[in-house]
Amino acid sequence: AYIPENNPRGASIFCVIAQDPDSIHNAHIIYALTEDTIQGAPLSTYVSINSDTGVLYALRSFDYEQVRDLQLLVTASDSGNPP
Repeated sequence: AYIPENNPRGASIFCVIAQDPDSIHNAHIIYALTEDTIQGAPLSTYVSINSDTGVLYALRSFDYEQVRDLQLLVTASDSGNPP
């Protein structure tokens, strides 16, 4: 995804979508960021994720000269029954 330089804080920057093969019965997918660091700071100080929708939000304005590339890992878990 492309994030414009000097984006507003709180801006939606991407949406992750996962599908559950048994989605007809008891499906509920929960999204989470795998903790990492960017330039020595926790990833969670840069972005957040809505655990229900998978929408990623910028927690700060990004400056291209400081952060040229942002890589992160999102985990999607099925909390339904059966898993």
